[in-house]
Amino acid sequence: MKVQEIKKIKRTGYKLMLIMLLTGYAYSQAQHKKPITEADYKAWGTMFKHTVSDKGTWATAYMHYEESPDTLHIVQTNGKKTYKVAHPREGHFLGENKYAVMDDANTLYLLDLITGFQQRIPDVKAFAVTAQHNYLITLENKPNQKEMCIRNDKGQVIETVKGITAFKMSPSTKAMVGMGSTEGENQLYWINLDKIITKTVIEKEPSQQWSNTTWSASSRSFAYLKKEKDNVEASICFYDVSTKQKRQFNKESLNFPKDYSLEVDNINLSISPDDKRVVLAVRKQQSSDPSSKIVEIWCGTDGMVYPKRKKIATIEQRIRYGVWWPQENKYQCITSDSKPFYLLNPTMDYAITYSSSDKEPHYTMKPLVDYYVKNLETGEEKLVIENQSSAEGLLSFSPNGQYIAYCKETSWQLFDLKNQKNIPLPNTASINWNSLDYGKKSAYRFGGWGANHDCLLLYDQYDVWKIPLNGTKPIRLTNGREKEITFRIIHFTRNNVVKFSGSVDVDTTKDMVLSATGENATGYFIRKPNGTIKPMVYNDYLNKELQKASDAPCYVYQSQHFSQPQALNKYEAKTEGSNKIYQSNPHYQNYLWGKQEQIQYKNAKSETLKGTLYYPVEYEANKKYPMVVSIYEELNYLKHYYFSPTKYNPSGFNVTNLTNQGYFVLLPDIEYELGSPGISATDCVVAATNEVLRKDIVSPDKIALIGHSFGGYETNFISTQTNLFKTAISGASVFDLPSWYLSISNSTGDPEMWRFESQQWRMGNSLYNDREGYERNSPSTWVENISTPILLWTGEKDPQINPNQTIAFYLALRRLNKDVILLNYANESHSLLKKESQVDLYNRLNDWLNYHLKDQSPAEWIIKGIK
Repeated sequence: MKVQEIKKIKRTGYKLMLIMLLTGYAYSQAQHKKPITEADYKAWGTMFKHTVSDKGTWATAYMHYEESPDTLHIVQTNGKKTYKVAHPREGHFLGENKYAVMDDANTLYLLDLITGFQQRIPDVKAFAVTAQHNYLITLENKPNQKEMCIRNDKGQVIETVKGITAFKMSPSTKAMVGMGSTEGENQLYWINLDKIITKTVIEKEPSQQWSNTTWSASSRSFAYLKKEKDNVEASICFYDVSTKQKRQFNKESLNFPKDYSLEVDNINLSISPDDKRVVLAVRKQQSSDPSSKIVEIWCGTDGMVYPKRKKIATIEQRIRYGVWWPQENKYQCITSDSKPFYLLNPTMDYAITYSSSDKEPHYTMKPLVDYYVKNLETGEEKLVIENQSSAEGLLSFSPNGQYIAYCKETSWQLFDLKNQKNIPLPNTASINWNSLDYGKKSAYRFGGWGANHDCLLLYDQYDVWKIPLNGTKPIRLTNGREKEITFRIIHFTRNNVVKFSGSVDVDTTKDMVLSATGENATGYFIRKPNGTIKPMVYNDYLNKELQKASDAPCYVYQSQHFSQPQALNKYEAKTEGSNKIYQSNPHYQNYLWGKQEQIQYKNAKSETLKGTLYYPVEYEANKKYPMVVSIYEELNYLKHYYFSPTKYNPSGFNVTNLTNQGYFVLLPDIEYELGSPGISATDCVVAATNEVLRKDIVSPDKIALIGHSFGGYETNFISTQTNLFKTAISGASVFDLPSWYLSISNSTGDPEMWRFESQQWRMGNSLYNDREGYERNSPSTWVENISTPILLWTGEKDPQINPNQTIAFYLALRRLNKDVILLNYANESHSLLKKESQVDLYNRLNDWLNYHLKDQSPAEWIIKGIK
């Protein structure tokens, strides 16, 4: 295998290495595979991002490593060339055969992907590339001068602007706004990046500062804030590129709300697609209530509890939104004291306004609200939707701004904003648009709008439906129900990354890209205009993160299998061919890997469930092994995931670590009965474990149960109901259902009741309508029954589940003289985020399992913690 090293650039503390691989990966295949040891873990990385060039001839893969520099791989999609760059921070294709990448030391490298030649540009603060003329713009902090350089695709400087400290590219990348200082004067520039580069000074004042530059989507105008140095309040300016006219917002001459001001830190600007309106935020100058520092008044009639009101107080009480017409010098309020929240339609001429706290107290994740439609031109406001769930995904604007589609209870409905009327959607009542989430009906997400805005695209469980707005019969566009494949439309954003969004056009007369998910396979399909559906890829891998080349019918996507790390693949629509273009962690082939098996079992209701069983590496049929059972709702979706070995796990659990240490690992599915989350979990988990025991491959007295968060609660409850498990490990969990029901979330300020009545905890009723059910499913009720040694852990600052729940469980077990140890991680959250905490939990879990399941001598911390 021939490897040619182009260049090494040494820097203090680390080096950046750029390598071209001519004939493949620089890893030789070992003749004899070996087990993975802890020392090997650091070789594994995770692909966290990939991109594709405009014509699809190149792709990039960004790899993250816990103990090594992150690395960027630039690969030719025909497989002939590969480049590696260490310490990448940001990178962009410049045309089809150049790539610009900046490293952690603020050095920019311009790489010719054909010849391998690279140019080094030091001291770069930021950079951008243009789609037209292939310009490379660099903002450079030179020792005695800050400047912006405009370069051609060879890296040659063709224009320099001295003193520039910041710039903002237009969406078209054909122009930019630059800000800086020259000879003691602050200047704001508009720079046209055409064949002949032109520069226009828009403002030139010694004491002015500019910020928050926002371009319109059309690139025909931009807005920005200007203020005097050390002044809090700002003014808004609007610049029309075509007329080169600047207009300034003057609140004294407008219908501006009294006691409100424009503050730089609180203003986000947006410009309407027709370049006529600017939407902005204003802040109320409000003195605080002196009594609020002494006492908080919590009223039982409040639609929103006081802690939640505090969380949103800035928006609800002090921030208001308005719209400004620069050409007409007109201002109109969008939100008000009674309706402080809003949603804008895509054309930004109508808004939905609402209050989230004017209803009776609610016990769902999101409150019911009344939606008002406001005409921004006239200020007229009308109630159009009453008692509507404000949950995400239940409302969509048409891209042309005329319609609102919303799901009301169990059906989709339509409202015409321009004509202020409801539009019936006949012939849709017989189609089930709702899934059953946590025992409650919930709409499948919205698919999109027809390109001519003459139809909706909606989802049922499996298929995509076209719903004509003229009232004719709905048309099913896919055949997922027959094959039990769930099809969903894929939309691509401006940079061709996959996007799922309702407010987007879908042209059903052109190729439609679909994601596909089945029981044992995932992938992508293309639906042709004639209705035929052809697969790009559909197999027993996890295929995800599809991207499309903007100028070619070429797609790049990630794939992984439980026994193969992430890979990048290319699909060429013209040839209908697919090939692998990059394999992450190619050394994986040198190591032994356990096998995987899908098991089936029945719960008490005779429902057939599935679980994934991972075998120990170097499994021998004549031996019995210990097993770790990890639980959390349904885990069957993980069967295609590749688990890289690592010590850095936010919840401490890692399948590959355990199988390499000689454990079976079981991930069972749990089917719930409403009102019995703990009892259902016990039923299913015990049934799955017994199914494995019937295979006579696991030692029945060497089984551990592990869970985190909701899985931690399930672990706690199951430990009170059975002695099947030798030990249990529970992280960031709930111990007492009634007390957690009657608590308030530290993260959101909401009462936790909604979790029980309409969400994951699946009680389906209030504590006071089913107190017996809450007690029956609470680990605290049965804690005396526990004989299993339990290891507990929690983050001291967990905002999701109060650490006092774990502490209460610990105190109960301690008072009952049970074997328990609590690991309380300082300054940690719901999952462990610090590397030192993750390594500590990794080591302690290994110690705990080795002692209880392998009969090894206990570590000192265990000796001190148990009898």
